Amino acid sequence: DGQQIMKILCSDHKVSMSPYFMRPGFAFGGSCLPKDVRALRSIAADINVASPLLDAVLVANAEQINRAERMIHASGSTSVGMVGISFKPGTDDMRESPLAELASRLIDSGITLTVYDPFVHEAYANDMSAAGRGNDYNIDLKDRLVPTIAELLAKSDIVLVGNKYDETIEALQAAVADRLVIDLARIMPGAKSGGSYQGICW
Repeated sequence: DGQQIMKILCSDHKVSMSPYFMRPGFAFGGSCLPKDVRALRSIAADINVASPLLDAVLVANAEQINRAERMIHASGSTSVGMVGISFKPGTDDMRESPLAELASRLIDSGITLTVYDPFVHEAYANDMSAAGRGNDYNIDLKDRLVPTIAELLAKSDIVLVGNKYDETIEALQAAVADRLVIDLARIMPGAKSGGSYQGICW
């Protein structure tokens, strides 16, 4: 279990690092980290310094998105519910969100996508100026967003959990009994990936 291994590693508090950034899982995004990695690679190239580790970071990150997409297509489902589309929980910011990129790919492939994201939904419902912030893929989100996890489950054959929201956990755990749940946020710690409950990196 990769997450347990990293939990043990992070228990050494003599090492100055945030455990949050050491958890294996889905791809990262946002307005900072992807940009910073690209900037460091550019600086290295300018001074003719090889940066294989930095190069591999972005390749591996892109592959996580590819892997999630393959898992969804392998299910054969044409109706997918996505929990979370912002780059992290608790924000409506979709700048370089791997979930937004994944959503765009699924829509382009003909999949009917429904999205539950309380913060993005609130921004659209209240016509806030931030609504759609970072929606670089021009996803027609307003008509895909639903206000409750119950509505998402009613409209979806399978569910992909991108961000963890406490109010959804009980319903999602129950949903595993009758549909595939692809969990990128690990809402069920200790559960193994397999059968109708699948994850990445555990």
